[in-house]
Amino acid sequence: MKKIFLLTIATLFLISFASASISLETDLNPLYNLQDKIELNLQINPEIEFNNFLTLTLDCPTGEVEIYKEYLFLTENLTKKLVIPLVKEFIGDNKGSCQIKSKIENSSTAISKKFTISDKSK
Repeated sequence: MKKIFLLTIATLFLISFASASISLETDLNPLYNLQDKIELNLQINPEIEFNNFLTLTLDCPTGEVEIYKEYLFLTENLTKKLVIPLVKEFIGDNKGSCQIKSKIENSSTAISKKFTISDKSK
């Protein structure tokens, strides 16, 4: 009986901390201008089972803005195609050397190399 109880607690512990690895399958350009779009292929690989919110943020020296948020329940790999419009109505005044970060619960991880967002015309 004691072994079953310990096994049950261990299983609950592992499930509650199950996570996923997040990566970009797309190489980002080194420079984007306002009005451009960033097209991403986001690869999500759950470890055992993923049952949580995934949030992506655009992190720039001028601030951070949420660009994607979804509650996911996954047991197998998933690829999401995302389009991020670089317009002031969506990203505000963010520009400069930026990167995209993923956040699951309270853990934030950079998933892109730095790239520049410029407000200069093409």
